[in-house]
Amino acid sequence: MHGRYWQQRWEENRIGFHQQDINPYLIRYLPELGLRSDAHIFVPLCGKSLDLLWLRKQGFRVTGIELSQIAVEAFFAENHLQPHISEDSRFKIYEVDNLRIICGDFFELNKQDIRSIDAIYDRAALIAMNDDLRKKYAVQITNLFTEHQRMLLLTIFFSGKEESGPPFSVDSNAVHQLYGSRWKIRELSENMRCQSASNEDKPERCDQIYTLQRF
Repeated sequence: MHGRYWQQRWEENRIGFHQQDINPYLIRYLPELGLRSDAHIFVPLCGKSLDLLWLRKQGFRVTGIELSQIAVEAFFAENHLQPHISEDSRFKIYEVDNLRIICGDFFELNKQDIRSIDAIYDRAALIAMNDDLRKKYAVQITNLFTEHQRMLLLTIFFSGKEESGPPFSVDSNAVHQLYGSRWKIRELSENMRCQSASNEDKPERCDQIYTLQRF
């Protein structure tokens, strides 16, 4: 799904994908990455996620990127934060107390924009994209992070008849095809959570958790 689609979703307040609570998988499985207490975590396509605040509360430095200015400004307003705002030719940058959100196109990032990142937390980025854009996204992630960074990756897949996205179904084979050549992938298969469909026309939905490490 291209940028204009997501901007329109925010403009029309069609944001059913936004979670009102901290993601329980983040709380439970982030320790699997073995990060330092002051590690710097990157959150792609972060929206106005409360996960950002939870990460900061744990002592981490946090950098997110989000295309929609509506989402970014809502995050700071709803959480009563007054960020310092700066701007360059590509991005508008909001910063406050170890939390930074870059407002702009993820695909325009370069390594200088996100120096000193230790880990990536991807809850909603990979599954937000169709197959072609997902491949481009994974290449960008791999090119940006080349220094043994770690990743907590959350995906979903639909068993049986595939449901049209977003969110899109991303199974284990797809994760290995996207990242297997440059990342060591650990699939926490024993922790997969599946939800039965509410009616027979909908496929069963399964949540899957992975940890990755760049090599």
